[in-house]
Amino acid sequence: MSVDIVKSSGLIQTVEESLKDNPAIKYLEAVLEILKPLHFYLMGGAVRDALVRRMYGLDLVTRDFDFLVVDEKGQVDLRGLFGNFSNMRWNRFGGLKWKPKEGVEFDLFTSYSFGRTSLDEVLEQVELTTSAIAYHFGDRLIYSCGAVQGIEDKEIDVKNPQADKPYITMSRLILHSDKLRFRIGNRGIRFVQERYNSNLDGFILDYLTYKKLEDHYERVIKRLKEIKAQ
Repeated sequence: MSVDIVKSSGLIQTVEESLKDNPAIKYLEAVLEILKPLHFYLMGGAVRDALVRRMYGLDLVTRDFDFLVVDEKGQVDLRGLFGNFSNMRWNRFGGLKWKPKEGVEFDLFTSYSFGRTSLDEVLEQVELTTSAIAYHFGDRLIYSCGAVQGIEDKEIDVKNPQADKPYITMSRLILHSDKLRFRIGNRGIRFVQERYNSNLDGFILDYLTYKKLEDHYERVIKRLKEIKAQ
């Protein structure tokens, strides 16, 4: 699926206003100040949730911010750039995770850490359709690889599942579907039907516990079993 450039002033203003009104704005501004000289994008949920809030009136407050720095040759030293930030550690993307306060997280990664050279390549490899979206602060443009269409259709689907850890993709699929109140698409349904079994329940609990979402465990398992039985 190709990456579309969204130039709608209404959608762009929605994203910008959402960020300005966010309770974590002072931390966001600190990150933006460091990234300013680089070619970077805000990715995923922070962009998606702003659009969902505008379109459907859901009370979504973004507390997780993902940033992609385009770095073709591995020349960007994120650790060096953010060396003065406390509570900074490596994340699962081969980048950095910053938790400035309880409940607020920033993930910063480079395209090089994914083995990719461009935003388009990164968006095409995103796990879930509605997360394949990015915002560029300098150009004031939204980039979507099917995400805006999914948001308009109120549908979330599997795009690129984690083959070796299907329980993570399943968990995220259900959690995002519940959070956004979106139906699950055909590919997501087939993925669950083909890959889910009760042997994964322990892995799902471990993953949700790691994400501090263990209260959602019974709901996630219930929905997976319902989809499996369809």
